[in-house]
This record gives sequence, C-alpha cells and structure tokens, in this order.
Amino acid sequence: MQGTVNQFGVLTGLENIQPPLRLSFSPYVTSIYTHDGHAGAGKFSFAGGMDLKYGLNESYTLDMSLIPDFSQVQSDNIVYNISAFEVMYNENRQFFTEGTELFSKSNLFYSRRIGQTFGSIQYDAETEEVVSAPTAANLINATKISGRNKKGLGLGFFNAITNRTHAKIRNKESGEEREQQVDPLTNFNVLVVDQNLKNNSNINFTNTSVIRGDGGRDANVTAVRMSLRDKSNTYQVSTYAAVNAIIQPDEKTDVGYKYFVELAKISGVWQYGLGRNVESDNYNINDLGFLQAPNEISHYGWLRYNILKPKGIINTMRSNLNLFHEHLYEPNTFTVFQSNVNINAQFKNFWWAGFNLGGRPVTTYDYFEPRVKGRYVSLPESFNFNFWVESDSRKPLQVNGYTGQWHRPEWEQTFRWWGIYFRYRANNKLSFNTEINYERGNGRGFATKLYDEEANLSDIIFGARDMLITSNIVGLNYTFNNKMGLTLRVRHYWSKVQYEKFFSLGADGELNDTAYEGLNNDGSPAHDGNFNAMNVDLVYFFQIAPGSFLNFVWKDAIHKFTNNTDPDYFTNVRDVSRSPQVNSISLRLTYFIDYLTLKKSISRN
Repeated sequence: MQGTVNQFGVLTGLENIQPPLRLSFSPYVTSIYTHDGHAGAGKFSFAGGMDLKYGLNESYTLDMSLIPDFSQVQSDNIVYNISAFEVMYNENRQFFTEGTELFSKSNLFYSRRIGQTFGSIQYDAETEEVVSAPTAANLINATKISGRNKKGLGLGFFNAITNRTHAKIRNKESGEEREQQVDPLTNFNVLVVDQNLKNNSNINFTNTSVIRGDGGRDANVTAVRMSLRDKSNTYQVSTYAAVNAIIQPDEKTDVGYKYFVELAKISGVWQYGLGRNVESDNYNINDLGFLQAPNEISHYGWLRYNILKPKGIINTMRSNLNLFHEHLYEPNTFTVFQSNVNINAQFKNFWWAGFNLGGRPVTTYDYFEPRVKGRYVSLPESFNFNFWVESDSRKPLQVNGYTGQWHRPEWEQTFRWWGIYFRYRANNKLSFNTEINYERGNGRGFATKLYDEEANLSDIIFGARDMLITSNIVGLNYTFNNKMGLTLRVRHYWSKVQYEKFFSLGADGELNDTAYEGLNNDGSPAHDGNFNAMNVDLVYFFQIAPGSFLNFVWKDAIHKFTNNTDPDYFTNVRDVSRSPQVNSISLRLTYFIDYLTLKKSISRN
C-alpha cells in the first residue's frame, strides 16, 4: 500500500484516561549591586521569590508569582513627552506577557498600572523639600487563572497586590525629616468570561476593579463585548458597552460610560464598515486600563479592496479608504474630520511596501492641548503622507525603511520623519540588528499657564517650537550552544525642543501676540528642553538544568535633561556619555521543580 497515511491504523479502547497532575515550582534568588552616579554611592540588595504553575484541569491553569523581582527586565524606551497625554509603554515583565491575551480583549487591562505609583505628595513648598519619592510600588504577589474548555468557554481571573509607598520630606530650617504615605496597599482584579459562539462569533464579559486601603479611591469597570457573524462569515455586527465608577470616601461616586457599534462586511474582494463610538466626559478606566482622551462622539466609515490571490507581481494587496468625524460629548461640539487612503502589498519576491495619504481638510478644534477644561485651540487644515518598504524577512539580511511628512500650510509648519532597520543573521549562532529613527519639524503647542496675584488663571501661553527627535538601537544575539546565550541591546534617544515665539490663547481658540518672552529670571529659556536617554542591557543566560537558569544582567542607564539646546548630535552624545550613570549588576538563579519528577525521585530513595 503506497502512502504513509494510508498505512495508519486505528487505535481503540482508550477511555477514562486521567491526565497527570500539572504542578511545578520555580523558586529564585537574586543578588543585585547598584551604583548611582548621582549620589556617588553603591549598594547591595537581595531578593527571593517563587513562581508556581498548577493545572486545575485539562483546560485551565493557575499561575502565581510570589514576591516577584523585575530587576532584570529590559529597560523601557523612555521618551520626552510634551503632549497633553500619557505615554503608553510596552510590558516587558514576563508574568504579564504570558497567557494574558484573554484579559486584554476588552481593552480594559493595562498591566503597567500594576506597580505604578498613583499618589501625590502633600507638603509646603516654601518650608519643606522632598528628600525621596517613590518611583514604583513593590508587587507583593500576582495570580492568574486562564484557559478555554472544549465548549469554547474561556475563563480568566487576575489578582495582584502592591505594597504601600512612602516619601521623605525635610523641613528646610530645622532639617527634621518626616515620612508620608503616598500609596496605600492596593488590590487589582480582573475577571473575564469569554464564550465562542457558532460562525466564529463571540461574546465577552470583563470586570476590572482596583481597591485601595487607608481610605484611598476605588475604581470599577464592567464591559460586555459581542461579535456576531452570519453563516458564511461575510457580515459582522460588533457591539461594546462599558460602565465605570470611581468611588472616593465622602464624595459622590463618579460614573461614566462608553458604547460602540460597528456593521461591516468582512470577507471578499470588497469590504466595508460603518461605526459609532461614544465615551462620556467622565468615562475613566485608567486605574487599571489606558485611555488618553474620553469625552467623544465619533463616527467612521471604511472601504477596502483586496487582492487575495497572486496577480502579476503582487501576492496580496489591501487598499483602504477611511473617513472619521468626531464631536465632543460635553459640550456637544465639532472637533475633528479626517480621512486617509492607504495601500499595503506583498510582491512575488516576498517584499512588502505601502503608502498612506491623509489629512484634516477643515479647521479642527483641540480641547485637550490647552490643559484647561472648556478651552480649545483652533487648528488650520493639515495633510500628511508616508511610505514604507520591507524586504523578505526569510533572508539572512532584512532591511526595512520608511519616510513621511506632515504639513500645515497656513502656519508654515512641516514635520518630516524617516527610519531604517537592518537585521542580519550571520549564522545559526550570531545575529544582530540596528534601528535608526529621525524626526524634525516645527509646530505650535502648549507652553505654560499664567496666574495673577490671587492665583486665578490669567492666560494660557502657546509657543512656536522647533523639535528634533532621534532614536538609535543596536542589538546583538549570540548563542554559544544549546544551553548558553548572550543578548545585548543599546538604545540612545535624543529629543530637543526650542521655542521661537509665544502666543496667548484667546477665548475663540485663536493664537494672538503676547508680551510673554518665556525667560527665567537669569534670562535663560524657561521652556526649551534637551532630553537624552541612554540604556544598555546585557544578558547572559546559562541553562543549568531543564527549565532552570542562571542569569547575569548588566544594565546601564543615563537620563539627562537640560535647557541647553545648542549642542549638535555628536557634542550632545559626548556630554551625555560623561554624565552620571546608574549601573546595576544582578545574578539570578532560578530552579525549576516539577512535582511528579520530584515525587518519583523521592520514591526511589
């Protein structure tokens, strides 16, 4: 009989097979030496904890991390933020990146909130000064249960507890120091029920809650998300509804809501969709989620043309036309209309390329940049385009590049950017990559607020500013053998902002001339900024036994901010390299213990 599959037999009589107990422990101990160049001193510290994994049944797994230590986590890509919004950073902590997809389906879970310090320091600036302030809240433990059974029911439960944080405050005259609590003991919870339905449809329920001790504010968000498809998987209806509550002692509970609906054709050569999104002005999920700007009523539509089968030099192609219209929720007033066209294609040689052309062809109104509720700035029409290309990622050498430009004609504003990425696999052991990003242009944005002698707001100042941003990343991976390897990552980020002229924001949203010069008492620029972030992450790992590792990590960090925007790139790099650094060297031993293996070993003895 020809063919391997044709010779397969049928195995029968297998039933009532009980899966083995899935239980493992990974205790660890870490030794850390940190030298702070700013303080001119170093210190040793030790940490220990344990990770546990337990299979509740064949579908669901419990993961627990007790007293976790994140000293060896990759450094963040820190940026200089002058916008009105918080920056979202990637999650690099392993416990929060593995098996968390279920918790993120409703976009209510931003794991970086766990370990973040939320509180503010209360002190008299005239008579007191802050000696030390917390930068993070230590995580005591974290637990998650997740999985999906044969009937398509996904269940997820997440819990984490962070410790109290404190700040030290010193009296300027007496030198006496006092301690103030900044963050109370805090409990974070996420509950998810996710059911797959027929025709690839799905319904999801998610609840998040943050409970703070010592009279701190609590938060709760509940959301239901549903996607329904027809039998042919051609059409889809997507809906989403969420309600949040902020509970503070002796204050009225603040309640907000959001809902979303989209009707779409999702298969075929031609696809299209229409959607509506509403977020109330007090919708706030940021105790455990991430939302930059609520208070909106938006409508959008999109049309897509696909090439799904190879045609000529093209393997696949996707062309999109997008339209977007937005109002504020409160007050109900127009803010933005924008549109764009983009095309992305893969060619026969497995290269990719694409471009985007878009803009805001009418005056728009920004209610967030002034940083004062109810105030807005009028922004003339603007346009942008960008282009990108990506070589065949299967080849030893991969090259990606992009470039683009944004332009606002009435204000003679232009912003240009470009970037390039190289990755080279020399052999099965060595690979390295480098990434260069460059942005430069001029814009207008918020600078400061002025107050009168009675501390009442007297003016909102905007500034015309030149901006430069560069980012360079170099990475290297080397595998000595199947048990040892080394990774190196070096990143330098440079951003500088130089103000050329200042304006007073009028009540009508227009920018008017002002006598404000933006100078300190000594005549130096008050708002110019020159920020550098340089990080080195070197990791050597050695697998001493299955699942057990000895990790050596060296981290070097330089974060420097000045008001001097004169230096060129190479002068700037030289100055930064001579600045105080924070160096840390850590050695961690993690040992994997499987319960069944341990039990058998004990039984033999």
